Amino acid sequence: RANLVNSKNVKLLKEAGCNLVTMGLEAGNDYLRNTILKRNMTKDHIINAIELIKKEGIKVQTFNLIGIPKGSIENDFETLELNIKCKVDYAMCFIIQPYHRTELYNIAKEEGLLNQHFEGFDTMENPYGYHPPVVRDPKQKLMIENLHRLFAFLAWLALPSSLVKMLIKLPFAKVYLLVYNFWFNLYRYFIFPPTKFHRCMLLVKNKFLSFI
Repeated sequence: RANLVNSKNVKLLKEAGCNLVTMGLEAGNDYLRNTILKRNMTKDHIINAIELIKKEGIKVQTFNLIGIPKGSIENDFETLELNIKCKVDYAMCFIIQPYHRTELYNIAKEEGLLNQHFEGFDTMENPYGYHPPVVRDPKQKLMIENLHRLFAFLAWLALPSSLVKMLIKLPFAKVYLLVYNFWFNLYRYFIFPPTKFHRCMLLVKNKFLSFI
């Protein structure tokens, strides 16, 4: 948690050999992050924590949520912009998936955002895919899914928001999925693993498993 990070803790992590910290940034909008998601962290907490971590030479990966009930695509841009401002090394992004019997599920239900046939993740064929059980109009759905695929790359590229808004409206889902897979695997195999040996072993293992 960003609000628990201080210079003493970060120095201890560095001395222990830590080379990567993963942090739940979740949402750039204060209302969504604190009222809807109950994170109880300010933007200053997040910005200062990441600054302290990166100052010690430790890389930072963030977890981010988009398509949050009571939010908008503009709020999702706020989340992207906060990652850009913090200069995170990799911004992992997920489309919100309200779990059954949670407060977030009830909010989504009240907003009329849930698929009427959704009865829980155990009933879904692919619960963690690109199509969560939240109802959106086709235009909004396209923008959210495109932003999800491009999020990590855009956070690194730091494009102007006007250009980002144009890109996510385009019907290039397959191209954007290629970008997602390329950037994720680049990060997974070549940016964060601590040694070349680890990198090679991870690649060999995954190649082997793909043939089984």
